[in-house]
Amino acid sequence: MPIQVDMEHFMQVRTAVVEETLLVGFISPIGVKDERLLFEHLKERRAEIVNLQSEDEYLVIVPGGLLVAAPVSAIADVPVGMVGYTIQADEYAVFRFEEKHIADFWDYFCSIDNQALYNLNIEKPRFEIFNKELQPKGVTEIYFPTHDREVKVVALGEIKLVGIRVVCETGEQYAEEIPGAFAELTRRLEEIPGRIEPERIIGAFFVSDESAEEDGYWACVEVEQFVSVPQEMEAITVPPQSYAVTVHRGRVNQISKTYELLHKWIAENGYERVLRAWHLEQYEKSGPVKGPVTAHLHDTITLE
Repeated sequence: MPIQVDMEHFMQVRTAVVEETLLVGFISPIGVKDERLLFEHLKERRAEIVNLQSEDEYLVIVPGGLLVAAPVSAIADVPVGMVGYTIQADEYAVFRFEEKHIADFWDYFCSIDNQALYNLNIEKPRFEIFNKELQPKGVTEIYFPTHDREVKVVALGEIKLVGIRVVCETGEQYAEEIPGAFAELTRRLEEIPGRIEPERIIGAFFVSDESAEEDGYWACVEVEQFVSVPQEMEAITVPPQSYAVTVHRGRVNQISKTYELLHKWIAENGYERVLRAWHLEQYEKSGPVKGPVTAHLHDTITLE
C-alpha cells in the first residue's frame, strides 16, 4: 500500500506577482514523453532563438498542451517549428518542495478543496522554472495563478473585543509568541461571556504605536458587551472605522506578502492608510497555526 504524503508538511508557499514574461520554444499535447522530447529539442536548437534573456527554461502547462521555452526580451524571428508565448502579469501562489514529491503535489491539488484553500485558478496557465538553483539541488517551484485578488472597502461600526495581549521587542519574537496567545485564548473561550461568532478569532494591533498603550498585538474575540473580563485578558473598543479588506489563504508566515499586495492596491486606488489606528485580522477558526489558514485582513484607511 503506497504511503500518502502530507504535502502541507513538505512544501513552502509564498505569494508573488510575476511580471509579463516572453517565451520562445516548443509546444505539444500533454504527455510525459512529450515533455522530455521538448526539453531535448530546446537544448538542441536554443542557439537559434534571438533575444535570449537567461539560461532559464520554462515548462508551462497551457490549455491542452505543454510548452517548453526560453525567456526572451522580445518575441521576434521565431525559428521554424517554435512558437512565441506570453505569460501575462499576474499574482501567483508559489509552491516550493523537494522534487521527489512532484506526484504527491499534483495529487494534492486534484482536490477542489485544496485548490480553493489557496485560491488557485486552474483555468489559467501555470508554470515551473528550471535553473541551476533549483532542479540540480532537488528542488521544484510551481507557479500557480490565483483568482483575481478581491479587495473590498467596508465601513464597520464600533467593535468590542476581549483577549490576550502580546508585547515583544522584535518581529521574530512576535512570530513566536502570537500563535501561543491564540492557542491560550482558544482554550479559555468559555471564560468570556457574550461572545459573537465564537468560531471567529480576531487579531488587533496598531501599525504605528506611539504610546505604551498602543504597543503589542491582541488575540481576541468579539463580544456584545463587556460583562466581565477574565484575568490576564484585556478589553478593547475599536471605534467606527473604514477598512480595505482582502483574504489571505495559506501559511501565516507568508501573510506579509498578502499585506504587500493589499497596500499596493490601497495606494493605486487613491486611499490612504491610517497607521495609528486599530487594524484587524479575522481568522475563520483558531487563529495563526502552522498549516494553511484563511484570514480576512482589515487595513484601516481614510476615505477622504
